[in-house]
Parts: sequence; C-alpha cells; structure tokens
Amino acid sequence: MTITQPQLSNRYQIRPLTLSHLTWTKALLVQANTSPSSIWPTLQPGNQTALAYRQFHAMDSLVRHLINSGISFGVFDTEYQFRFPSSAETGGQLYWDETDLKATTEQLLEQMDFPLVSIALSYDATDPPDEAKLQDYYDSLPVARDMFSHLESLIPPSARAGYASAGCGKLRRGKVLMARSLATRGDYERRGIMKGTAWWLMREAKRWGYEVIEIRTGSAAVRRVWENPPEPFRATVMAEFVVGEYEVVDAEGRKRRPFQGINAERCRLRIDL
Repeated sequence: MTITQPQLSNRYQIRPLTLSHLTWTKALLVQANTSPSSIWPTLQPGNQTALAYRQFHAMDSLVRHLINSGISFGVFDTEYQFRFPSSAETGGQLYWDETDLKATTEQLLEQMDFPLVSIALSYDATDPPDEAKLQDYYDSLPVARDMFSHLESLIPPSARAGYASAGCGKLRRGKVLMARSLATRGDYERRGIMKGTAWWLMREAKRWGYEVIEIRTGSAAVRRVWENPPEPFRATVMAEFVVGEYEVVDAEGRKRRPFQGINAERCRLRIDL
C-alpha cells in the first residue's frame, strides 16, 4: 500500500504504524482519553492517573489488532526536540512510572518523549476486533461499552444500505473502513493536525478502493470535521444521542439519567467516498 502525504506543515509526516509503535500509540490514546478536554474523566471520575495506567495495559489487544490491520497510521513530527538524552538515543521513549499515582496530566504528557503526535487507528469492517479480547479494556472504562452499545442500537438498517455485494448478502472486504480511534496528543492540539489527517484518510481510503468510512465521534470538534468532508465526499448521521439524556434502568426497574446535565453528544457518521 502506497500513501501520499497530507496538506499539513512539511514538518509532519504520516507513516503506517507497526507494532514497534505499540507503546507510543497506547500512551497517546490513553493521554487523549484522560485529558481535561476528554469527556471520559467526567463520565468516570476518580484517580485519572491510576485509570490511565490501567487503560494502557487493558487496550493492548485492541491496539494490536488495529495496528495489524495495516490501515492504521501515525503523524510524526520530523522536527521533534527530545527532552531527555536517552530518548534521542533510542528515537523516542515513554517514561511513565506506574507507581506514581499522583502524576498530573501534564506530567504524563511530559513523559511521552517521542515524535508520534497523532494517530488514526482503523480496521476493515470485515475484520473487527474480537470482542471477547476487549473485556479488560471495557472493564477499565465500563461506561464506554454501554455508550457504544446504545449508539449502535440507534442505527437503522437502512443506514448501511449498499454495504453487501449484490446477490451474496456478505460484506465486501476493502469497501468499508471503520475509523476506530483518532487522537492528537495535548501539546499538539489546535494545529490543524486532526482535520488534515481526517481529510487525508478520506482521500487515501478512496484511492485504495474503499467506498465508505464509518466513524464514532465524541467531541464537537471531531464531529464538525467529519460531518463536513471535502468534495465530493458526503457525510450522513447514522445515529446520535445527547449523553445527558442517556437512560439506564436501575435494580428496581426505574429509569434514570446518570449523566444528566452533560450536553456532549455521541454520534456515528457514514462518509460516502
């Protein structure tokens, strides 16, 4: 698979991720999940540092699968300045001390001394992650499974019209790309990297033969980028809900809204290429 480069500053380069980037990729994803700009700390309060360490290990199977898909990519800063001499010697290093439960979000970010600054993790719709192997991940972020399942339940069958080959009723490999996780580390936000990478992925997926990208969004900024793709691509909302209106049934059969007052939205988008 050949790739072109996005319309970003020349200092940034997109490369396919390999398992040699596994540690960096997990750390970047965890940092994005537990940063103040993420909704997850609000939905799952507690010691976010301990949660970060737990998630780092719990997401190993998921991230391995996404990297092995061959369609997961990283944005690398070719002008990155290493903070520690030992990092320069190895090309980058993660310095998290999992015994330090008082490390702040800023300190965890400071200890991510490597040139990977953004990730776009995807898989082919015919080769999804094994849910049985994701139990540790969902245990570390239990509200995630409920939110994802609820969002999926809202998708009407018509939203996936045309996914199957004519006459055989089976999903075709190389036609539907599932964008699973896109994240930019905190010290590289607001530089246009997320938008540039998203639009790059749309164009590249089209060039590789994909017809559709599906993505689940949890932030207004990410949704805005994907809901307004470059021409001639078209975005359609498959399902959405407001987190504060999400209802659960308690042990006594009563409905309640555990996150009432949170106006953030969860959304599933379909991008026709």
